[in-house]
Amino acid sequence: MALSPFSPITVQSPLLSRYEQGVVHAFGTRHGGMSGGDYSRFGGKGNDMLRNGEAQKAIAAAHFSREAPRFCMMQQVHGAEVLIVEDDKKARSGASSGDGLITATPGIALTVMTADCVPILLFEPHRKVIAALHAGWRGTAANIVAKAVALMQTRFGATPTALVAAIGPAIGACCYEVDEAVRSRLARYAGDAQAGCFTASLVPSRWMLDLKAINRLQLLEAGLIADNVDVSPLCTACEASLFFSHRRDKGKTGRMFNFIALKNTALTSASSAQSTPTQF
Repeated sequence: MALSPFSPITVQSPLLSRYEQGVVHAFGTRHGGMSGGDYSRFGGKGNDMLRNGEAQKAIAAAHFSREAPRFCMMQQVHGAEVLIVEDDKKARSGASSGDGLITATPGIALTVMTADCVPILLFEPHRKVIAALHAGWRGTAANIVAKAVALMQTRFGATPTALVAAIGPAIGACCYEVDEAVRSRLARYAGDAQAGCFTASLVPSRWMLDLKAINRLQLLEAGLIADNVDVSPLCTACEASLFFSHRRDKGKTGRMFNFIALKNTALTSASSAQSTPTQF
């Protein structure tokens, strides 16, 4: 069956989906975008999805039954800067540089774009605060998740043990080969779980890296409870029909659109989603 160019197909976290009364979220796929060629379907060369009004309307219609949110994103720089969005009038695409967004304002959809890097969505149900993070290996080496959790705690009173986290589709250890320099930058976060985070490659002095696993360990170190961390098993490099992959496609590829938004009386999830969301 042919897909409508503005009917996004997304995947969702079973854990975050339990909190649908308070938050809306989705991890994007390559389907449902507007760019052409190697960038076709979902995402695009840059911020096409957020520059395109019709695409934004399609995403909003697929996930929200009434008033659409403001989609807020950054110029991602593969670092660990986490920005706080307090004024919904300032929620506009590409306004600042960073790799994490936090808000306690309903109606703002915090958005990160990925094509192998790890998208992480956070929600504290008692304090009603959310975050969206983009964690590549550099952001992971700088422990972006710990910085986000600390900011949610100090600025909004969030309790780490109450936080719920969803780690979305990203490149898996099956496909992510790195050199010793990268392994050494990340090894201290693996602790006793070295074998689970790094396996020797067939190529000497190279390693297969499980970046999602390291981010999970960092979340636990930051105070989250293991049962409150959901990890997608989906590998963006393996699933060519479902996801873009920077590594698999040698850099000539699109980006997936991942978001989380707090609900208010006007911002409610669609009762019959047009987005065909599936769970991890």
